[in-house]
Amino acid sequence: MDSPDMSSLDVIEFFNAEFGTDLPDKSKLQEVLNRITKYEEELEHEINPQNPDPVHVSGFIKNAENAVDRVRNLSEKCEQLHISAKSDLTVMQPIKDHFSLKIKELKEAEALCSYFQWILKVETENENMEEALKNNLTNEILETYTKFKEFWEQVRTSDCKNLVMYVKKTMIYWHDVLREKFGSEFQKVLGSLYWPVSSTNLTVLPNQSSDALMKFNQLFLSLCKIALPDAYIKTQDIKDDAEDSSLLLPLQLMLQPLQKRFVFHFMGKKPTNRLDKPEWYLTQILTWISDHTPFLEKAVEPILAKENLSRFSARAQVMRGLVHLAITRFKADLPKLLEDDKLLSHTIDEILLFSQELQNQGYPPSYPNLMQILSSEPCFTRWKSLEHQSALEKMDRFLSLEIAWKSRYQEESDIDDMHVPESAELFITLLLTMTERYCNVTEKDCQISFLDLQLELLDDFRLRLHQLSQCQTQETIPFNYCGIMNAIHYITSVLEEWNNLPFFLHLYSYKKRKSVCESLLRDTEKHLASIKKKETKSSVNAEDLESSVFDEVIGFFQHMQNDLLQTMCDRVMLDIKAKSRSFRKDKWFCMPLVEDKKLMELSLSAYPMLEVINNSLHSLQELLAKPLFTKMWQQIAMELNIYIFEEVILQNSFSEGGAAQLHFDMTRNLFPIFGAYTAKPENYFKLIKDSCILLNMSSAPAMLLRETLKHHQDSFNSKNSALGELGVHSLSPSQALIILSQRNHTNL
Repeated sequence: MDSPDMSSLDVIEFFNAEFGTDLPDKSKLQEVLNRITKYEEELEHEINPQNPDPVHVSGFIKNAENAVDRVRNLSEKCEQLHISAKSDLTVMQPIKDHFSLKIKELKEAEALCSYFQWILKVETENENMEEALKNNLTNEILETYTKFKEFWEQVRTSDCKNLVMYVKKTMIYWHDVLREKFGSEFQKVLGSLYWPVSSTNLTVLPNQSSDALMKFNQLFLSLCKIALPDAYIKTQDIKDDAEDSSLLLPLQLMLQPLQKRFVFHFMGKKPTNRLDKPEWYLTQILTWISDHTPFLEKAVEPILAKENLSRFSARAQVMRGLVHLAITRFKADLPKLLEDDKLLSHTIDEILLFSQELQNQGYPPSYPNLMQILSSEPCFTRWKSLEHQSALEKMDRFLSLEIAWKSRYQEESDIDDMHVPESAELFITLLLTMTERYCNVTEKDCQISFLDLQLELLDDFRLRLHQLSQCQTQETIPFNYCGIMNAIHYITSVLEEWNNLPFFLHLYSYKKRKSVCESLLRDTEKHLASIKKKETKSSVNAEDLESSVFDEVIGFFQHMQNDLLQTMCDRVMLDIKAKSRSFRKDKWFCMPLVEDKKLMELSLSAYPMLEVINNSLHSLQELLAKPLFTKMWQQIAMELNIYIFEEVILQNSFSEGGAAQLHFDMTRNLFPIFGAYTAKPENYFKLIKDSCILLNMSSAPAMLLRETLKHHQDSFNSKNSALGELGVHSLSPSQALIILSQRNHTNL
């Protein structure tokens, strides 16, 4: 390389120039490598700071200084241009303002021109309307008014406010004129069709082919067409309390006579306007709905269907208008009602009945109703407080009745197995009626609030039952005590059924979701940490599916029920133990053997014990619900099995006659008592049964069994198989050896 300028050469081009398309040989490569090495050394020498003659470096420095001078000159020129432009803008500002003003005037002139064009058009339509009114041309009138509504729809969002206001006022003016014209004719036709219905014309229905009915159809449609646009109605904040403007205009007019009657009778000075008789105006509304339904279904519904207005139900709309009257009256009465608990409570009861009847008649839940007022403050808090206070008073009354613990259905044998106490049935009825009242409330939070109240009342009732159960009596089986257990069992059974009702399932689901949201808001960091730990949502959902709204209170009731059952069992067992003393101390070790088994009789010492067992079970069966009694006799049998095994069998030695007598007393007398409640009572006395088998074995098999159990200490299977062959399954080998040692009639 003869001093090539490598900084300006492309590497690829360099090699292409040196070698072309032929593959280089070894000598050619070595030559190129030497040239590149030489050039590299020369370049390093030139740019070395220690080079005494840095020709190229000085050249670089000179070029850099020249570039700096050019940048400085350009910056000075740029500053001069900026100052000049700013000066020119100051000079041009008046010209700019002048042209802006002219442009604004042009726009206003254009708007004004458009404004006058619209006015001219509207005035032309006004003249058409007036001419049509003079000639009573209904179709022309409706056509012109329709144009007014179209004008307003087109210009209502215009920037020209004067134009919008002018068209709006014109539209409203003609709407009022047409409403007055068609409305007066419509009312006359309604009168000829016996509307509104009264007691004197209730059975008289219009003939659909009559001229009056045809005129009714025409006017009904005309009134529908002159209704103000929805966009206008939605912008109006002021509404007449006596009228619901969301209804079809002809239906509003049809309701006017009823509205006047309502105001006259229930909002004026008539004796029918009484604060303590809300049922009067509520019943009147229900009567009007019932009386006018036939006409609405036969005369109005066909018109709506024919004109593609079937989305409107004439009956539902009339119901809405009448309910609006009730809402107006209730709102007016509410301040006074809130001052008197008795009046408010009575009014709430009547409103609940009224709302239920409306629902039964198909009143749409999305329409305004009185329940919406009840579920809003301050009415809702007072309503809930009254419910709570009334429930507590009723609970006290239920529990203080003389028949509080008597079976409600004792005369009905088919359902008397539950032995439902009067107090428990009344309490469940109280909860049920409360549910029926608040289930129609539209607000979920209000329903949850009432549900919490019910849970509180359930816990309160449980505590009262617990207090009553602590009042011990001298009787072994107190009547009231059994009634309390029956009450708990019945309430628990009902709550388990309610757990599966869709209403409570939906409420519980909503309550859980709300609780999770509130928890997230309270402790966001904690939940973010749980997400980082990959605590999946599915685990939470699985837990929710396993629980229900009444689970916790059911658990409390069941715990109390188990405690009461155990207490009752302890009382019965205490009596049994007291009567079994002579049986336990009988001379089992020396009783003679009765050769003829048919001549064996019950031990005299067993009579008191068996008598108290039989009597106790009989009394419990008569007093307890069947499921409770089943648990009771099984618990008594289990404890009696252990008691006789430990206190009679293990504490005595038995002669052959004594062993036979014990077997007879148990299998022929004790077991049959429980045989009245189960097909195989011996399954509940396995310790006694197995012990009797071992005590009554012949001597030789008994000795062989003893040797097997004693000398095969390490062979568990051998010992158990030996007992199993004899039908002994409840005793361990060690227990079996003890029983065998109680035999004094075999030399073991």
